[in-house]
Amino acid sequence: MKKALLFLLSLFIYFQSTAQTPGKRSYISIAVGPSLPIGDFGSKDLSDEDSGLAKMGGFVNISYGYKFTESISMLVLLRGGIYGVDTDAFLKGYATPDGSAASLSVSTTTWKTGAIMAGIQQSLPLNSKKSLLLETRAAIGIQKSKSPATTINMSISGFGNFSGKQEPMSSTSAAYFLGLSLNYNLGSNISLKFNADYTGANPKFEYTLATNNTIQTSTKLKQNISVIDLGIGLGVSF
Repeated sequence: MKKALLFLLSLFIYFQSTAQTPGKRSYISIAVGPSLPIGDFGSKDLSDEDSGLAKMGGFVNISYGYKFTESISMLVLLRGGIYGVDTDAFLKGYATPDGSAASLSVSTTTWKTGAIMAGIQQSLPLNSKKSLLLETRAAIGIQKSKSPATTINMSISGFGNFSGKQEPMSSTSAAYFLGLSLNYNLGSNISLKFNADYTGANPKFEYTLATNNTIQTSTKLKQNISVIDLGIGLGVSF
């Protein structure tokens, strides 16, 4: 993390000292769209303790850029994401025995993430008029992640009802971002953007489990949170 920060700082100083100032140096953009959990975060395998059971969610990304040159910019971005939990996969992993006259239900809240990151963006023109640009982006920063609350209810005929609740937990960790964008200029200062971005983080949670009014604290667990965002948005230069 320290080396990455020093690298980005070195790039900032270099491009600031060598830049030829373009006409419009700043821009801001916003993009929204579906967010796809991948890897452990999207895994539905309950035999793997790293499975996040996350379903496809949504994201919003707000970016600010400052141009050092026509092709190189400093980038600061805010990103938020929300993801449901696949309760069907959960129930399949904890099915009640046949003939037990037992029923099992589960309810959850959602995974939530919010990040602030800084990095570098490079823009490459794809036509002679420079109205269509390919943008590559890389950034690092911090992300706050919140795990879902999970409530499990079991009813067994002749024995009664049993319940357990896993409380939601929050964790802050390092995050990294890689992205590609197609930027189409609609006018002198407005552009249409199509984004494909990857964001990764590895927060550590300490879960609290409440079972029939008895509180237990589990060990700390890491959850690899990796997502791919597919977005559409607008950018404004000024």
